[in-house]
Amino acid sequence: MTISKAALAATLIGFTACRVLRHDQQAAATKALEFTKNAVVEQNYHAAYMMAREQDRATLSEEQFVAILKQTHPTGFPVSVVATEYQPVPGQPAIEIFLQGRNEKEAFYYRVPMVGTVDEGYFPKGLFRSSQPAYLPALLRRSV
Repeated sequence: MTISKAALAATLIGFTACRVLRHDQQAAATKALEFTKNAVVEQNYHAAYMMAREQDRATLSEEQFVAILKQTHPTGFPVSVVATEYQPVPGQPAIEIFLQGRNEKEAFYYRVPMVGTVDEGYFPKGLFRSSQPAYLPALLRRSV
């Protein structure tokens, strides 16, 4: 069986165009935890906002960010939060971190999409709150 030079070149270009995505769930979870603590436990909104990439901050003002956080926490904020699970996003430079928080009256469940890789670092892309401990079932989700 012979392979044409064009087919070999196309294959090699395809392999070199593919980027290996290396993730470190502990590094991503640490950043997501820092972001979530700033945003909802300490309510240090500015510090949380500044953790996002510049291009993401360009699409959402700090005032809008604060308003969303307050709107999603009408009855109060957690006094503590822990990272519990992670889920890589296949083929993307992203990993989702799942966190749980508590205060005296209620439990809080969060999902923080983190963009980046272990080589680039991780940056929060949002903070999503759920009233239930589990988001949609995912086959790739693992404990932190």
